[in-house]
Amino acid sequence: MNTDGGGWTVFQQRFNGELDFNRKWKDYKEGFGVALHNKEYWLGNEYLHILTMKGNCTLRADVVTRGGDPGYAVYQNFSVGPESEAYKLRIGKYSGTENHKPKAYKIRKETETKANKQKHQPHEKKRTPDKGVRPGAQEESASPACMQHPSLQFSVKY
Repeated sequence: MNTDGGGWTVFQQRFNGELDFNRKWKDYKEGFGVALHNKEYWLGNEYLHILTMKGNCTLRADVVTRGGDPGYAVYQNFSVGPESEAYKLRIGKYSGTENHKPKAYKIRKETETKANKQKHQPHEKKRTPDKGVRPGAQEESASPACMQHPSLQFSVKY
């Protein structure tokens, strides 16, 4: 991808709903779909972990709303942990178009702040292989960004 100076690796692309993203753990680990310009796909959590494990990576999400309004979000210090950590996502400082700031990020920040005040421990949504959300884990109320926007592309620069 040539946006913002180029050098981006696109790891998820959705734009027409032709590919079902309701998948099992193994599919998300290994990836699915066809990584072509006009196809929907997910690169795979294991590949994302390998690409980001050395650090100093940037995450970029490009979105187009149902109304056709384009926007983007960029996060510094992006990494994906190993499978032993359930591919835990880590992101840093946000920049981008404010009206496209992911709702799940806002909810998570509010949850972490509240949890830190109450217990000094943030609540996290944990997934385990093919078992869904870990018992006792807090559910987030926002649906994934891919369900809110008809066009979504995630990229990483490393």
